[in-house]
Amino acid sequence: MLNGCCVVYMIKLPDAFKDFVRQHTGNKAPNDAFYTHCRREAMHEQWRILLNDEFMKAHCEGIVILCADGMKRRFYPRIFTYSADYPEKCVSISSMIPGKTLIRMS
Repeated sequence: MLNGCCVVYMIKLPDAFKDFVRQHTGNKAPNDAFYTHCRREAMHEQWRILLNDEFMKAHCEGIVILCADGMKRRFYPRIFTYSADYPEKCVSISSMIPGKTLIRMS
């Protein structure tokens, strides 16, 4: 949990996947298009699992939760994504640390 929000990390194809593919293709290396396809399929499968029927119903209709003050409130879960390359991540991290700069931008 981070600031009361659940954090999900999407997994990447492991390095051992290339070895697995070579074993099953007679030690021939597939082209880049094959690996791009596999990465895309893995990402889509992870989103399919996350966006199941239960989540989609809550996303559309909301979830009624009894809050600490005794009032019932309807909450609508949302998914926000953050994607950046390494320099952008460093800049965003350094902006959270006053007086510190992790990288030099030219």
